[in-house]
Amino acid sequence: MLYLETLDHLSLIYFNQGDYAACIGLCQRILSHDACREDAHCRLMRCFARQGQAHHALRQYQACVDILRSELDVAPSRRPVQALPARSSARR
Repeated sequence: MLYLETLDHLSLIYFNQGDYAACIGLCQRILSHDACREDAHCRLMRCFARQGQAHHALRQYQACVDILRSELDVAPSRRPVQALPARSSARR
């Protein structure tokens, strides 16, 4: 879907520029259309981590796990775990 690809590309630009609030908004919009987009979940987790909001990153990780399990009956790849803040991933 061209719309989601455009949102994804724009969110990556915002992320690379350090505009995490704008990136978060776009990733949430992507997930509202396709909740199984692991890449959007990962980018959200990285945004939260960069903003010092580890608790939001952990919550997003759990949402990703739950959605992929319920919708596709699969576990997430290693990417979401790698997107978690270091302190949080040590608990897993």
